[in-house]
This record gives sequence, structure tokens and C-alpha cells, in this order.
Amino acid sequence: MAARSEVPPSWVTLARVARTQGRKGELAADLLTDIPDRFAALARVWLLAAGGERRAFELRHTWMHKGRIVLALAGLDDLTAAEPWVGAEVQVPAAERARAPEGSYFISDLEGCQVFDRGRPLGPVTAIEEVPGAAALLHVASPAGELLIPFAAEYVESVSLADRRLALRLPEGLAEINQP
Repeated sequence: MAARSEVPPSWVTLARVARTQGRKGELAADLLTDIPDRFAALARVWLLAAGGERRAFELRHTWMHKGRIVLALAGLDDLTAAEPWVGAEVQVPAAERARAPEGSYFISDLEGCQVFDRGRPLGPVTAIEEVPGAAALLHVASPAGELLIPFAAEYVESVSLADRRLALRLPEGLAEINQP
């Protein structure tokens, strides 16, 4: 699974700027992607400020420092230029997003998909919760209440992102667990 994106579908957020780095206008950002090598292939990124301003920047170079990615962007040459971008989302157009590894899906692609158990509709995926050391949990809005369904390979029959459909084969009783 890759990281959550809280942006409209036409943009994908790769990181969030945490602070400035050094005196030359670099930005230290928290990664929100499972594909950190993605930055090496980018020529530019867009920063989306909290106020809604989005601006493109040429990506000069990047490096990892203390668990964060540091971005050197053309036009941000000192602290004064960099400071207004603290808190901004580092984005790319969805069309330029890296492909998910085989058998993996981006969270933003799964949210909103309709979930079916052996052909029976359960409801849409409203959120996905990462669980360390275990399968991610799909939060599904069913008529009986929210279902938490492990997104485990052994339960997945098929995934059709084009049709916004997840066909599952759940253990007996799992889909009815929230019913009175």
C-alpha cells in the first residue's frame, strides 16, 4: 500500500513540508509515500500551501536526513523564500504518479471503491487504516454500520480500479459482525 492522499484525484501528495533545512532555502519534508525513490525521477514538484496556492518548482536535488527528505528547489534560495512553504504538501499530477508495485494499490485508488463479498454488496471503502505487521484494514460503510475488513491477499478475488470494485471472499460471519 502507498500513502494516503487528502487531495483531489488530479494531484497526488508525496510529502508534507515539516520545516526549513539549513540557510539555503531547502525544505525538510515528511514522506507520505511508500516509494521514496520516486523523487530521483522527478524534474519538478508542486507545493500546495495551506491557503490553497499551488506553485511548480524545479527540483534541483534531494537527500535523506534524519528520516526526512530534504528538497532543494529552484527559486527557494534562502530562509525567507522557504519559510512560507512550511506545512505545504509536495505534490505531482496524478498522471505522473509512479506505478504501484504488482499486487499493491494506492490508498487513494481504493477509497470509494464498492466492496462485494461473494457478489453481495457491502458498501464503499471510506478509509484505510495501516496496521503495523498486519494487513491494512478497509473501513467499509455498510447499512449495518462500519465494517473493518482486513485487506489480505487470501480474501481478495479481484480488484477493478476502473470499475471501482473490490470483490472479496470473506470468512463466514465477518460481514455480519456489526449487525445487532
